[in-house]
Amino acid sequence: MQNLLKNNLFVLLQTHIIQKYYSKFIAMIRGRMLRCLRLRKKFNPNFLI
Repeated sequence: MQNLLKNNLFVLLQTHIIQKYYSKFIAMIRGRMLRCLRLRKKFNPNFLI
């Protein structure tokens, strides 16, 4: 019983941390992708998404 409680707490903590960092991670990747697209547009004006 005690072990189960510990595991549940650990999982809850893990999911909370993952969600917190996941959003930051996604935002970072999105920013990087947008920057790449902008650079590509600069070099190739005909390039459209």
